[in-house]
Parts: sequence; C-alpha cells; structure tokens
Amino acid sequence: HDGILYTYGFLVSARMVHEEWLFAYYSSQESCVFERVTKDNRTEVKPGTRLIADGNRAQFIDFLAQGTRPNQLFLTEANEKNVMLLKPVIHWFSEHLCIVRPDSRYHALALRADKDKDFIEYLSDFLHVADTGVVSIRCENEEFDPDKHLKNVPEEERQGILDYLGGEGFRQLFVEVPTETFTIRREETSKASSVRYLKLKTEHIRADGSKVAFDIINESDGTRRIMHLAPMLQQIWTRDSVFIIDELDRSLHTHLSRLFIQSCITGSNGNQARGQCIMTTHDTNLLDRALLRRDEIWFMEKDTHGASHLTSLAEYKVSEGLNYENGYLNGRFGAIPFVGDTKELLQ
Repeated sequence: HDGILYTYGFLVSARMVHEEWLFAYYSSQESCVFERVTKDNRTEVKPGTRLIADGNRAQFIDFLAQGTRPNQLFLTEANEKNVMLLKPVIHWFSEHLCIVRPDSRYHALALRADKDKDFIEYLSDFLHVADTGVVSIRCENEEFDPDKHLKNVPEEERQGILDYLGGEGFRQLFVEVPTETFTIRREETSKASSVRYLKLKTEHIRADGSKVAFDIINESDGTRRIMHLAPMLQQIWTRDSVFIIDELDRSLHTHLSRLFIQSCITGSNGNQARGQCIMTTHDTNLLDRALLRRDEIWFMEKDTHGASHLTSLAEYKVSEGLNYENGYLNGRFGAIPFVGDTKELLQ
C-alpha cells in the first residue's frame, strides 16, 4: 500500500487476541513494526525501532498496550490514539478492502447511472455481452414525492425512511423492498436544495423492434447479480483494491461466472492494474487450467472437528494435462462432501 509491503496478522480465539504482528518493507529489508502477545489477560507489545522513532516514546507504546483490551486489536487502539505510522494500514482496510456477500448490493448503481454516461455505456455493454436480454439501462430522476414514491413501502419502513430524510446528515439513501428498489438523494446547488428520486430501468427489445422498459426488480436474480458485480471490475482495473466475493456463482450460470473471472484477469493485465479479486465458489467448471493457474486455486476442507483448512492446488503433484475438475471430483484434492445413500432417507 502506497509503495510499502506490509505483513499483518493475528491469532484469535472466542475470548481474546492471543498474538498480533505487523512487519513492513520500508527499505530493502523487512523490519518489525510491532509484535503483541496477551498473557494473563494483559496485552504486551514489543515495538520496532521505527514505531518508537516516529514520535512515539517506548513509554507511550506501553501505555497504549495497557489500554488495549485482551479481545481488542492493538492496531485498532493505536489508530484511535493517532499513531501516524499505522494510519496507512487502517486506511487500506477501510478504503481498499471490500467484502461482497451473496446478497450485497452496489448502492451507488443508480447514482452513477444518473451522472456518468461512460458508466451507463460500460454496464449496458457488459449486460449485452452476458446475454441477459438487456440492451441498455437508464435512470429516472424526478422530484421526490412521499405519497407517490413510498406508496408501495410498508408503513413501518416508510416512517423510518421519512425520519432518516429529516435528519441533518441525510445525503442519500438506497431503498430495497420486495416490490422495487430506488435511491433518494439530496442535491445541492448554489441556489437551492432538493430531494430527488432515482430509479434504475432496464430496456429490452420487443419482437417488433421497439424498446420496452422494466423496473430492475423485475429482472432475474442473475441479471441483478451481474449489475451489482460489474461495477467492481472497473475498480479492479484502475485501483489497487481487493475484493472478496462470497459465492460468486450465486444465481449465475457457469458461463457467466467464467465471463466475470475472464474479464477480471484480462482487464487487470491490460491496464497493468494492482487490483485483486478473491472469490469462493462451488462451481467446479471453473477448475480449468486454461482459466486459472494452479497457485490461484485453493481448496477449503472442513475436518471432523468443524475447523476449515485451506490448501493450494500448487501443493499437489499433478500430471501435465490433468483435468483439474475431474481430479477434484474424483477426490484427488480432498474438500469434497461424502454423500450418503439416499435410500436410507426413504426408509
């Protein structure tokens, strides 16, 4: 991050942080920033030379260690006490690491579609390449009217929305209810302030060649999943962001999962980007040597005690030309469920 290679980690249980460490390459050699251990419910920190030299006395670091709870990270406590040397590490976690869950939504979708023509063109092209049937997207932007725009929102949620809009800190709000999704945004100009209602629409081609618009909520789960994942690719191509996607293949055909991975790799290579995408999947069709290197494929296996273990495919000896998917399904790499006899269920 910012030209410095960091190594950060910790060892935790349900009760406490047992160990924590941070190393960095400020020069050609790696140096210790700090090492922390918890003994007898007391946090002990061994600071590196640079941490002490950066305006922090050893007594102050010891003071921070004493104020760090056994179940709290020292990195968090030091950040709250404005230890400047550690600020870049916290900044990376807050600004460059993004966790995408199976039900995550890209809340800025309508906002970008309303203001950014290049983004609309990119997203429309991606949906077309993915064979979703969507030929273009557009965003409706009109003055917000609670009676009109919240009529399909349940009363309890409606009141919560109105209370939030009345707050001083309101800038924008993404709303998703079973019948629709939309964004409410406050727009400031030099002359006035207004509250706008933004709603994304997809356009399809009828048999007679004319266009018909649909609310995004009426699109399939797979199409909506693509719309919320596609903006991520632009950031991977242009920034040193790291995205962790849980269950990439959720609601996606195997060809679309492959399209996403191919786009990620090709775009990153073409733009010499430093972004990274880490994803989990149950789609064995993606175990393809033509798509991924051996060191890019990891298997997660749960042992009899419920603990999960990660193993890289690069750790296995495989013959040249081996079909990774067949090898995995045949049990060569572990991490497969042992399914019982369904006849026992019928009995």
